[in-house]
Amino acid sequence: GTNAGQAGSRFGTVTIIPLVGGSGGGGGASVNNNRGGAAGGGGGAILIASSGSITISGSITSRGGVGNSGNAGGGGGSGGAIRLIANTVSGAGNLNVSGGSGGGANVSFAGASGGQGYIRIEAFDYSGFVGTSTPGNIISFAFPHPVTSPNSPTLKIATIGGVTTPASPFGTLQGIPDVI
Repeated sequence: GTNAGQAGSRFGTVTIIPLVGGSGGGGGASVNNNRGGAAGGGGGAILIASSGSITISGSITSRGGVGNSGNAGGGGGSGGAIRLIANTVSGAGNLNVSGGSGGGANVSFAGASGGQGYIRIEAFDYSGFVGTSTPGNIISFAFPHPVTSPNSPTLKIATIGGVTTPASPFGTLQGIPDVI
């Protein structure tokens, strides 16, 4: 076949709950026993939560990976997710969740570019945020929500090496460990 790699589709929801990154692109097809280009990976998932404030003065990036060139180019990965939660979010930085570009083709078709990701800012006051997003104008704003889903699975470690763990562990880096 001479099929180029498919683009990584936009993945997840605007609320970014659950916290998931982008999807990878598709690999390019081989042509006459010569390999197609590898796909780009999806962008990661970034969560920054603060009980106070977050100030963005640089950039936070979760871009999709670029597809590689080959006889048929690999598809680019979709952009990831950036979720910021605080009482106040301010600053003039850039938040980037763009999709990766598709790989070039030596014989057949170039790979498709990955879709954009999601950006969400949750704060009681985000009036001081004058930053930008890449792609443009894709930030969703809301009041703070729980960091995790209300019905998220939990894990309780009952024993370690045959030793029962305390019901309410309280270990610290400088105190006595919960299990010896």
